[in-house]
Amino acid sequence: MNIFRLQRKSRRFVLIIICCLCLTVVISAAGAPVISSVTPSEAGNEMNLTLTLHGSGFEPRAKIVLTPVTLKPELLCTMDENSDEKLLVQPMDLVAIKNYLYLFDLGNTFTIVNVSDPRNPVRTGTIPLRTKGIVAAIQGHYAYVTGGAALDILDISDPANPIHAGYVSNGNSGTILREGFGIGVADNHVYIPSVLTDSLEVFDVTDRERPVFRARITNRDFGSKINNPNNIFVSGNYAYLTSAASNAFEIIDISNPRMPDHKGYLANGEGGALLTIPNSVYVKGRYAYVTSSGDNALEIIDVSDTEKPVHAGSLTNGETGAWLSGPYGVKVAGNYLFVGTDNTLEIIDITDPVRPRHKHSMYEDTSPYVHGPRNAFDIEGRYAYVTRNKVSDGYTMPYEDPKNMLDIFDIGFIPATDVTIHSQEEASCTIELPQKSVPGLYNVVITNPDGQFGVLESGFKIPEPVGSQPEPEMPIENPPETTPTARILPFSAVVGILIIAIIFRKQRKE
Repeated sequence: MNIFRLQRKSRRFVLIIICCLCLTVVISAAGAPVISSVTPSEAGNEMNLTLTLHGSGFEPRAKIVLTPVTLKPELLCTMDENSDEKLLVQPMDLVAIKNYLYLFDLGNTFTIVNVSDPRNPVRTGTIPLRTKGIVAAIQGHYAYVTGGAALDILDISDPANPIHAGYVSNGNSGTILREGFGIGVADNHVYIPSVLTDSLEVFDVTDRERPVFRARITNRDFGSKINNPNNIFVSGNYAYLTSAASNAFEIIDISNPRMPDHKGYLANGEGGALLTIPNSVYVKGRYAYVTSSGDNALEIIDVSDTEKPVHAGSLTNGETGAWLSGPYGVKVAGNYLFVGTDNTLEIIDITDPVRPRHKHSMYEDTSPYVHGPRNAFDIEGRYAYVTRNKVSDGYTMPYEDPKNMLDIFDIGFIPATDVTIHSQEEASCTIELPQKSVPGLYNVVITNPDGQFGVLESGFKIPEPVGSQPEPEMPIENPPETTPTARILPFSAVVGILIIAIIFRKQRKE
């Protein structure tokens, strides 16, 4: 009898250990990756080196990049009205993918620029648009453009000869598209918030030559807040919208594109949220980054619970030196966030997303004579592509006296190649150091496919060349301690806890 009882206790003990291990794995897998160390931590004389990361939470298809601790953007080239070919009437959006830039403007023109040599960009192709080119998205060999009352689809497989593919306008097949200021593409569907109809329009683009309207959700449907929807970011099963007239951030479930459904929202003032006239949104990992023009601020929202998004942090104009007057477009690269304003490109450190810090402003000239980049900028690899408009006086609008420029900056990022995830605790990659790489300290950043990222601050160093006089290092601001955030346990974790409780309960009865 005692032997059988001992065996039962042993089996229970083993089950408890298994449940605890499973629980630990589930909880740890839900978090962001963590880098504890890198080898080597300093570059030698070689131009290419293998970097090994140690830590936890590394996932397959993760990306690795080195970002400079001290940003020193170098202007490589400017294309302007004095160039051989005048660029654009007024650039409104810009998408950078590998060696090409795709620019869209209010003059209803689409332009492709080859930037394989960033010091000598070359315009390769251009085509008139069938709608105002205010916003665009690129997926595969197609560009999707909107801005007026239509969706224009372009085949860009030949950069020297872009051609029209499909087109759908207001009234076609039931759509009520009027003034689309945002666009998102996912799984052969295009999502466009229609400003003047307070709706999100969904199009099926499986056949690019014959796009078809499929569904819509309008303001107040199922409790949604999409009054004057300004912008959209599509990620996974969700569309994240900014609603200017609602002063709100809206989340819509698009797991079934034919039946978009309200999921959750965050209104201005809730929990301290700064959402007065929100403009653009960018989602990375568990956070949504929203520019708020009415507050001259960057608002950060925790969207880990899509039904109940909550205010996580914010950065206002002037705080820690940030220039956020008239914030509009927003992009994230590595551990840095870029905000296009009326006068400059502001760079913000989001190593701790809850406590963003000003890092650098790209332009010192913030007079009313300089406009942009607003939304017309992008980050690709180690380069920033920024459009601006100069006017002859402070009262002339850019489209009345256009002097448009495209600036190309080397921002010092070093993207890794040949990334290999050996396990959740180890990853390796190849770092190709440019011939003119800037000496100094670099952050090591790994980003998982779900957007969550980990940073080893000042984890890698590029030394000064032998025989050169080193520049004095800028003092590195001590990063604030990260406050642990509460997590909702997955269902499997809850089951594990219940199993342990039941086993202990039975053991006590015996």
